[in-house]
Amino acid sequence: IDSRFYQVALGIMIAIHAVLIVIETDSRASDMEVQGWQTAVGYIFMVVYIVDLTIRLYVHRWLFFLDAWNVIDFIIVTMDLASEALTVLVGEVPSLAVMRVCRLSRLLRFKRFLRLFRELDIMLMGFLSAMKAMAWATIMIAVFLTLFSVVAVEILHPVANRLTAKDGWQDCERCPRAFSSVMAANL
Repeated sequence: IDSRFYQVALGIMIAIHAVLIVIETDSRASDMEVQGWQTAVGYIFMVVYIVDLTIRLYVHRWLFFLDAWNVIDFIIVTMDLASEALTVLVGEVPSLAVMRVCRLSRLLRFKRFLRLFRELDIMLMGFLSAMKAMAWATIMIAVFLTLFSVVAVEILHPVANRLTAKDGWQDCERCPRAFSSVMAANL
């Protein structure tokens, strides 16, 4: 299970499955029915993932749950099984669209494939670190925009009210309410 050959073989299968997911998603998006071979191959991949997960659980026992990627794989396979079971029991229901999006989490398995190539794994970690920095930067920008919006409402709202009273906004529909609240000023 921990051999290089096994990891490469599983990585190739994950890459092929990712391509199949893309093809299946394009079929659904263009209102084409998913072909029988796509469903059959999807079930084959699910069986392979279940067997892989079972083997890893048997070999590693409780240590299995100490590896975050094993836990992610476990959650993905469980969600995939639940999704398929609901589809078989209930049929294709629009409310299951959320489950279909959850099933796309199967693409997270592609990370296991990337771990085989050190450079790609390092690039992915760098990308994730950059995403974290961008998320914090977005929060910081939102805070600063809100602070400046408060100042703008305090200073510009009275001016906008005076211009509205003098009919100064003839060609602008939004201008009279642009600084009427902090949220409007943020926009």
